[in-house]
Order: sequence, then structure tokens, then C-alpha cells
Amino acid sequence: MGCRRSDFYQSERIRRGCKHVRRDNFSESSNPDIPIYPADTLLSPGGTNITRIVAKADSRTGLGTYSVWIETTADTGWIAESTPFNVTVEGPLTGADFTIYTDPAHLSTSLGSTVTSTVNLLGTNGFSGALNLFAAYGIGASLNPGTVSLIPLLNATSTLTVNVPLDRGQGGGYTLWWFASGVYSTLVIASDPTGLAHGAWVNVTATPFNVVASPATQGLKAGSTAKFNVSVNGIGQFNDTVALSARVSQANPAARIGGSSSDVTFFITATLSKSMLNFSGAPTSLHSNLTVSVLSGTPDGTYVVWVTATYLRPEYICSCAPKDALAFTLPIQVLVTSTASAAPTIFGLQPIEFYAIVAAAGAGVAILGSYLVIRRGKPTRTAFML
Repeated sequence: MGCRRSDFYQSERIRRGCKHVRRDNFSESSNPDIPIYPADTLLSPGGTNITRIVAKADSRTGLGTYSVWIETTADTGWIAESTPFNVTVEGPLTGADFTIYTDPAHLSTSLGSTVTSTVNLLGTNGFSGALNLFAAYGIGASLNPGTVSLIPLLNATSTLTVNVPLDRGQGGGYTLWWFASGVYSTLVIASDPTGLAHGAWVNVTATPFNVVASPATQGLKAGSTAKFNVSVNGIGQFNDTVALSARVSQANPAARIGGSSSDVTFFITATLSKSMLNFSGAPTSLHSNLTVSVLSGTPDGTYVVWVTATYLRPEYICSCAPKDALAFTLPIQVLVTSTASAAPTIFGLQPIEFYAIVAAAGAGVAILGSYLVIRRGKPTRTAFML
């Protein structure tokens, strides 16, 4: 939809809204959801701006035609322009179609960070052709490429990038993290030239802290122990309490998770010296020591210790407070090798011993060969007699 107002004397922000009108044979079925993206845009004098209308129907939406009015208003509150259009809801879709999904669909990061997710598209029932992609909801989101072409049975992808802001500029005596933390949801919509569209969500949880481990990867022999330094770094003057936890995973889970027993196969423990970190006074960083112990007999393989820092939010006190648990999870890789495989041998000898013997034997053969050549070429006294 385009909107043009040539009589604006200065740039004004335009707000668009939908007004649903019931169809004649209206029943108890729900109306289609018709959001506009973006709903708040800037229009310059004599300029044109474009927004997208997305009509969404589910199994509860009644069949038939819906009349919809699109109203455009400026910040001053008066209606600048309006236009009607109809939305017809038909039966279940049959024939050529496509599917869309994101991987991963849930991400955890910290304020001021950038994360990516892969958007996957696959044609079904012989669908082929171009699809336009756009981020219909959410801030700081972009897609590359913005257009993909589908051919039957082949998957096409696009990369969604979400830039999480460090703060949202609010004040009022609250610290910056208070407003910016929480879940950033992005709706990715793919549409063909006829308007057939599907969408998929990506939810990004942004925390007012991050977690860093040193080292991030460690090799261990079965029967040994290693220590890691886990740092939790506050962002945006974060000044509350964080709970720390650790769990271990592999093809089969570890036998002990955070010091508690579990019905599992392998025997690895991950213990934190501090499980609660108090950022009162907004310190820059707080630390906890992680001890990982590998019992003898643990099979070789790569194990992952998942360290999770969770914000323990206080009682809900205002609409600006983060309403969801804010958790940042960091993987630490532990490469376990058994004692037997830690020192490979050749015919029972260490590699350096074996190759030293081979080298010595080769040198001996070379010396012996040289002696025989010299011995064979030495003349005798009888060789000159007639």
C-alpha cells in the first residue's frame, strides 16, 4: 500500500491501522488477523512510503469475504487518508504450495549483540518460482537474500540477521538494561507474486549480561580433573542477581549433572564454586570457578558442559520490567581420551622409539653395503702375474 500527501509542510510520522467489518453471514468464527508492517512510518513532503498488509487465517476463521478499511493518520490524530479492500477466506489450500521454517527458532544472546538464523524454504506439490522475503515484525532484522527461487524438491535458504540494541533510550531513573532486556520476536514472511504467503517466527532472548569461560575448550584424560574460570559480565548497568547452573551432555548424558545423581551412562561431574552472583552496585564482572571431573573408564568423545546464567527478576512492579526469565547459556567443550589411547604404540613401542630403531637399522645397512663395495674392488697380487 502506498500513501502520498503532497500538502504536508514538514515530515510527519504516519500511523496505519485496520478496521474490520463483519461479513453478511458472520458467525461465531474468528475474523482473519490483518496486521500492517510497519504500522508506523515516516512520510516526507511530497514523498511516498510503502507498508505491507498481511492477512492471516487459521482453522477457526470463517469462510467468506471480509471488508476491511485501512486508515492512515498522522501524529496529530486526524485521518489523512483511508481506503477499503476485501479479504476472501477460502477452504483449505490444495495444489502447489511451499513450507518455511527457521533454524534455530530460539536464540539466546546479550544486549548489543548480533545473531543469525537460517530461513529454509521448500516447495511442495510441484511448487516453483520466486519468493520475496521480509521481516514483518521485530526491530533490527534483515534478510539476505531478500528473494529466492524455488524448484521442486530443492531447499532454498536465506540468512536472517537480528541486531539487538544495547538500550532503547528510555530514562526515568531506570538503568538501561531494564528497558532493553527481554524477548525480541521476528516474524519472517515469504510471499509469491500472487500473494500466497507463509511465515515463521524467530525468538531472541536478550540478557543484560553475557558469560565467558576460560578456557572455552579443554582436553582431559579419563580419571582427571580440570578447572575453568567462568565470568559473568554485566551490561547496561545491570544491578540484580544471577543464578548459575551447569549440566553435561553427550550422545548419552553425563552420570552426574551439577553434583546431583542421574540415571545416565557416563561419569562426569560439573560443579560451580558459586551458584549465585549479586551485581548490586553494578560491578562490571563477577566470577565463579567451574570444576569438571572425568572418572576412569569414561568413553572417549566430546562432551559439552552447558553453563547457564539466569536473571532472577524481582516481583513485577511496572510495565517496563522484563516479564520473562532471562537466561544466557554458554557451551564449554571437553574432549575426553582414555589412558590407553592417550599414548599410541607401534609393535609395543612408542613412535619415537620405533622410528629411532628403524633409522639405526637403515644406517647399519648403508655402512655394511659400503664395506662390501670397497672389499670387492681391492686388487690382488696374483692378478698381475703372467
